[in-house]
Amino acid sequence: TDPSPRTKAAGGDTKAPLEEEQHEVMDPEVLKADISELENILASVSRPNNRHHIESHLASVKGKLAEAERKEAAKAQAAQNATVSASDKVNYTTISQFGWDQEGKNIKVYISLDGVGSLPSESVTCEFGLHSFDLKVVGLQDKNYRLYPKNLMHPIVTE
Repeated sequence: TDPSPRTKAAGGDTKAPLEEEQHEVMDPEVLKADISELENILASVSRPNNRHHIESHLASVKGKLAEAERKEAAKAQAAQNATVSASDKVNYTTISQFGWDQEGKNIKVYISLDGVGSLPSESVTCEFGLHSFDLKVVGLQDKNYRLYPKNLMHPIVTE
């Protein structure tokens, strides 16, 4: 005999209990609907033991919703990272000559590229990390340029 709780469906098929079936698929919209329904039921329950069981199940479903939302966010981040990786496949010429000026904790970086001033502003970008920056010049005389120093000694604080 099977010790696990099972129910007999019409025709003799064995089915798992409804609770086990409900949340196997962690669709956030389904979980939100279940939470809403459980909260409505809870509002009408007065017996302490029943309230405890419903509150416990409600907490479980909320935990599953949080997990499902984390997984969706991770998938979205992975998709975004894949898009960024695809855009990084652009060929860049490394900017190897640059100057810098330090005044206290402030540092200015100077580069010289002939014709950069004639480019539209969106062709020159700079993204700052905690210990790096990524300066890109795209489409200057049919070339792309990049200055990407990593592992800088001190954190970057942008103003």
